[in-house]
Amino acid sequence: MIRMLIELAIVGYLPGALAFRWPTPGRAVRAALPAEERAFWAVILSVVTSCLLGLALAAAGVYTFGRLIGPCWA
Repeated sequence: MIRMLIELAIVGYLPGALAFRWPTPGRAVRAALPAEERAFWAVILSVVTSCLLGLALAAAGVYTFGRLIGPCWA
């Protein structure tokens, strides 16, 4: 159960949180958003990233959940 929750956090939050905090010119504007909105956008970006990566792996015929979450948990 704990492993499932950690995997959910890796797939459903971590990619978006990293992308949202990426050092680009608009970072100060994003940092000024309320915490709820930052969390919302982190989840949305994570879902989109995970879906696109999963579809790309499936199109290449090499999809496994271990490959989706990558070297951080495999």
